[in-house]
Amino acid sequence: FRLQKKGQGPPPGVDPMALRAAADHLLAAIGAGTVAACHDLSHGGLAVAAAEMALGGDLGADLKTTAMDPMRWDVQLFSESNGRWLVEVRKDRYEKFGHLMEGTPATFLGTTGGTSLHLAKGRQWTSLALSVMRKAWGETIPRQVVVT
Repeated sequence: FRLQKKGQGPPPGVDPMALRAAADHLLAAIGAGTVAACHDLSHGGLAVAAAEMALGGDLGADLKTTAMDPMRWDVQLFSESNGRWLVEVRKDRYEKFGHLMEGTPATFLGTTGGTSLHLAKGRQWTSLALSVMRKAWGETIPRQVVVT
């Protein structure tokens, strides 16, 4: 709602033409080999996408949301929306990626590396070791299911 400056009512609609243009740019960037990994933000938002990418690639990240739209941090982290992606681009391909995505809004959030996922906005931050995340993810259902 806030991204589209709406206070209440039905969820904002998706602009199919803008989504198509953004997807076409992203597909061109993937085809050109500039994208190392990509995850949509439609289920769980930025924090969930970052966690799933970190666990899937066994690689931490340091992401700062300060440059994103000025909204509450929890909204930045968990806002689910269509047509937004978290994209990992290798440093040596960043410029080419930028050219391929020209005309599509994009924000640099940080870098990958290490063994933790670190998310920050100003003085607010959270950091979790991948090993802790993997343990929580892997043990959740077995702890909840009782077999008799």
